[in-house]
Amino acid sequence: MPQAKQVYTGVDYIRLTATDHKPYGAWSDLVLPEALREERAGRKAHNRWILGYFGQVHEHCFLGQNENGCMLQLSGAMAWDRWYDAGNHSERCTRIDLQVTYPLDGEPGEYIREMYACGQLHGPTGHRKPDLQLVDTPEGAKMLTVGSRTSQLYGRMYDKFRESRMPEYKSCVRWEVECKAETAKDLNGYLRDHRGEAGTTRAIVKQFWEHRGMTPFWETYEGMEGRPPVKRSKTDETKIAWLATQVAPTLQVLTEHGRIEDAIRALFPMEVAEQMIEAMRTEK
Repeated sequence: MPQAKQVYTGVDYIRLTATDHKPYGAWSDLVLPEALREERAGRKAHNRWILGYFGQVHEHCFLGQNENGCMLQLSGAMAWDRWYDAGNHSERCTRIDLQVTYPLDGEPGEYIREMYACGQLHGPTGHRKPDLQLVDTPEGAKMLTVGSRTSQLYGRMYDKFRESRMPEYKSCVRWEVECKAETAKDLNGYLRDHRGEAGTTRAIVKQFWEHRGMTPFWETYEGMEGRPPVKRSKTDETKIAWLATQVAPTLQVLTEHGRIEDAIRALFPMEVAEQMIEAMRTEK
């Protein structure tokens, strides 16, 4: 059995809607702590339209509304934490994803390849073989998907460390089941009846993959369950990349218009800005 690792099991994504604006205030209170954490970390939220709702997009949540109602989306650790509370204000669930993340003794990429081979061999009498797609690389398989993203049931199995680059997920494979439409509505109700108990979630995820010929072998979970770590995509590297793609072209235009010194003074502290400007003048 894998040692010194944790298992992460639970709701990984949920989308809830309402045909009025009654849940909006309660949902706003629910996402406020996340918004404040992001603001303190220097990540600014932005507004956009998603599925016909306009609102603020954060790292792990979206809350929007239109003239007919409102919509809330939660993902990652925030979905794991708050999916049940969010559903207290509206049970109109249109999508819910369940996940089990488990550390392997071997290489995740090789395991995913083996499961792909098992799935290809699976063909119950009277049933069509599952639609399998494998994303493979010389370093090992990255992801195996089952079904279509447009269907009510869709599965993903992938190397979580390669996807996230988070050390908590070293050697981990993630099994996901994405449910939409009526399936999502029914599953959300069932999970609420069972308070999202980890054993119930594991059984549902296992049944999905087992039915398609790819049985997960999870030896034990005793003492290993943990809260998923929070993924923050806006690192120093991504901020620098944003500067290169978004700010650099603007600076080039200001340079062509003879306004680069004004831009430097706007971007940097006065002492640093004047030193940079002096160095530029000297080079000329």
